Amino acid sequence: MDWESVSTDEFYDDNLFRLNKIFVTVFGLWPYQDRSSRIRILIIYWCNVVVGFTPMIMYLIGVFGDLMKMTKTIMALLILHVLIVLNINYAVHLHLLKRILQKAKKNWEDLEDQEEIRVFKNYATEGKILFIVYIMFGVVAYTIYLSAVTFLPLTLDYFYPLNESRHLKPLLDVEFFVDENEYYWYIFVHCLDIMVVAFATIVGTDGFFFMVAQHVCGMFAVLGRRIDNVDQVNSKIVRSGKENNRDKLVCKELAECVQYHQECIKFFEDIEESFNLSWILQLAPNAVIISIAAVHTMNIEDDPIETFSLVMFTAILAFRLFVICWPGQRIYNHSADIRAHLYDIRWYEFPPKAKKMIYFMLIGTSRPCQLTAGKMVSLNFETYGKLMKTSMSYFTFMLSTNEE
Repeated sequence: MDWESVSTDEFYDDNLFRLNKIFVTVFGLWPYQDRSSRIRILIIYWCNVVVGFTPMIMYLIGVFGDLMKMTKTIMALLILHVLIVLNINYAVHLHLLKRILQKAKKNWEDLEDQEEIRVFKNYATEGKILFIVYIMFGVVAYTIYLSAVTFLPLTLDYFYPLNESRHLKPLLDVEFFVDENEYYWYIFVHCLDIMVVAFATIVGTDGFFFMVAQHVCGMFAVLGRRIDNVDQVNSKIVRSGKENNRDKLVCKELAECVQYHQECIKFFEDIEESFNLSWILQLAPNAVIISIAAVHTMNIEDDPIETFSLVMFTAILAFRLFVICWPGQRIYNHSADIRAHLYDIRWYEFPPKAKKMIYFMLIGTSRPCQLTAGKMVSLNFETYGKLMKTSMSYFTFMLSTNEE
């Protein structure tokens, strides 16, 4: 593909990125969408969201004070909170997201050989595979949930009928002020619509995050390779005994590595600035919600469908927490690897000026790049473990309080 001859928007029509672009474009969040198209899509989108979530809010008002009945609805309304945060974040950082996409395209254009192109393609492919797996997990979870809540009772009625039909529960707790049994399928379609819209929005925006996170990991991998190549070039010259232009050649190659390292850091900083506030607003309520759901699940008696639906909600929240922390851990590991590359080269054979450059890069790698939520909480596996541990602590506390 001739990357220089296409616009930034057209560049992301490549097979490696097209799926990510489609998901965010459908909901008016692609940075390069024209303004009129984005506004039309967002008006339709938010009308759908408001109509979708209003019956849930009406239900919550009706059962206010009954924690058992409020729990699942609060968990579902957390999705509305996430949708609002995601849309505001993309609107506020539209120009920054454009800059990220422009820089990523230019990084592809500046690759020096086929091996570096292969590295970038591998990381882009990994991001695409992660995105597809993420979508598949969501689809499977939704299918299981739909089957358990709606189709399982219908199947049991057919094969193991009772004196009366089993009660069909709505997919979500909503209040339409009508007979739920008589209008069940209308309510079903309404709930399914909002579930699909919410799922596609969250998956699409998370996929965009995976794409840019994988790109910066690819940049660090290319940088590591370039550092190793400089070491090989220097050693080859030293062993050949032809050191006339060694200082100039090695220092030039190393200076390019220093410059590219700065580009990696700036790209990372753009990602951090774009997403850090969004993550803290999304992650903060999760530990409490997971704990409440766990307590509620323990207190449900003789209602396996309700228990199962809450378990599914909790599992999805926990899985998304992991998926958000995973790219942060990857970026941290790849940026820390640069320090290892610098230690592994035969620096003692380098010219004095080149040694100073190596020292300068070592200083720059002393603090690996770490994505954060609100510049307060690091996004990594350690944080994920702490969040789950905190959730379980809340769970045991609320369970003991509830028993008393």
